[in-house]
Amino acid sequence: MTKLRALLPLAATVALAACGGGSSDSGSNTPQPTPSDKTTMTLGVSDAAVSNVSAVNIVIDGIVMKKGDSQQTFETKDEDGNPISINLLNYTGDQVFPLLADVELEAGEYEWLRANIVNGTSVENLSLGSHLTYNNDVQVALDVRRKGNDGVGEIQVNNVVVNEGDNAFVLEFDLNRSLVLPQNGTTVYLKPTTIRLENTQTTFTVSGSVSEALKQACIADNSELAPAEGEYKHVVYLYSEQAEQPSDIFETDPVDVNSPIATATLDADNEFTIGFITPANYQIGFSCLGHVDDPEVDDPDFSIYQQQSIEVNADTTVTFDSAS
Repeated sequence: MTKLRALLPLAATVALAACGGGSSDSGSNTPQPTPSDKTTMTLGVSDAAVSNVSAVNIVIDGIVMKKGDSQQTFETKDEDGNPISINLLNYTGDQVFPLLADVELEAGEYEWLRANIVNGTSVENLSLGSHLTYNNDVQVALDVRRKGNDGVGEIQVNNVVVNEGDNAFVLEFDLNRSLVLPQNGTTVYLKPTTIRLENTQTTFTVSGSVSEALKQACIADNSELAPAEGEYKHVVYLYSEQAEQPSDIFETDPVDVNSPIATATLDADNEFTIGFITPANYQIGFSCLGHVDDPEVDDPDFSIYQQQSIEVNADTTVTFDSAS
């Protein structure tokens, strides 16, 4: 039977037993579960903050998992029986909204996990669908680009392994990478391909700060790229160790190694948090040019202002200080 945790007024970090996010190696010595094995799974939602908006409400109408020829659906309803609405900006960095708690399912390899999204353009009352609120209080529809045959927006993550015992996953929305502002019209789109499914027990947090002096130096050195409206956007970018020319956010197939893995916008205290990062060596950089970073294209004006290499095998703190 599916068990749902009641909605919580504050963010909660989900941390249960280990789980995996990719396909198992058939040559592994680890015994593979049989279809009769039952286990539990917890699923949370988190995001990396984005600027110039006061709310990003995503409405989730169920989680579906496909294993072999069968599918299992878990309801995600609020106390009134409506699909759950989550303001992602309330759950940034390593904070997690508990979407599912201890649901029972078979252990093993799943073809995909899918979150069904109520697109804002599919409802007459925008408050019942996904929507975005700008800082000037203007609300617009938010749609997931991928749609099923029924028109429902779909966020799908492929090749999910559910181990025996308890499992804890988090869907990580990196809004700097996933939100596509409208070129024509008002609807904002969410790119599902940028959303990560991570294991909260085998990942770590990268956090830190950028000095005000470094921010101002970056602004002074990029005065010709000042935004026509608003302010410079200060963002920290995390890259693979293999990135030779760390660049802005842009999507290619296959993924370009120079595009960031994750991002975080600085808060009012010049601090940042990037949650759910797997152990590895990375490059991390700061830029004040987030406002010229269009996630749809490779922006030639973008540049990283300061960069360093880090090793992540525990929660890691990074400081960007004097200009180098």
